[in-house]
Amino acid sequence: MTEIGSKLDAQIELFVRLVPYKANNTLSIIDSGIRMTKAGMSGTKEFMEALQVGVDAGGSFTVTRDVDGEQLGRGTKITLFLKEDQLEYLEERRIKDLVKKHSEFISYPIYLWTKKTTEKVISDDEDEGTNEEEGDTEEVDEEKENDSKKKKKVKEGSHEWQLINKQKPNWLRKPEGITKDE
Repeated sequence: MTEIGSKLDAQIELFVRLVPYKANNTLSIIDSGIRMTKAGMSGTKEFMEALQVGVDAGGSFTVTRDVDGEQLGRGTKITLFLKEDQLEYLEERRIKDLVKKHSEFISYPIYLWTKKTTEKVISDDEDEGTNEEEGDTEEVDEEKENDSKKKKKVKEGSHEWQLINKQKPNWLRKPEGITKDE
């Protein structure tokens, strides 16, 4: 087996991941090689033909192999550079609405890279090594505590993958759970 073949076999989970990055106005779409067939790519050919005759209102794009960036092993990563009037597509709520609306026939899990904020109460003693730029702090009096040490609420931010297309396609659902409209 070749090295490439073993990389393909090593990654068997099929998925689509969406990563909004507001700092540089980009949205990355990453898939793990969801086995699109030549017949499934027919829409791509039509899209390319439409671009050549100018249907895309003057827009353009470039497709290149990324030899310097992170190597996926299998799959595709598309990075969209959004113009100022399209920044709404970096908002979590907007992305979730679009996926819900357009993923009815996609049976692969679609994940969104989301920021999760948690609150933690710490004493001033614990706060000595905390960098206040990393989290928002808010002082609170904890009178229920026996000692009179001041407490702070610290908001800690982390990121996680959130599954955003939980609805199964109609043909995979039980018939009694599908309405006539669906």
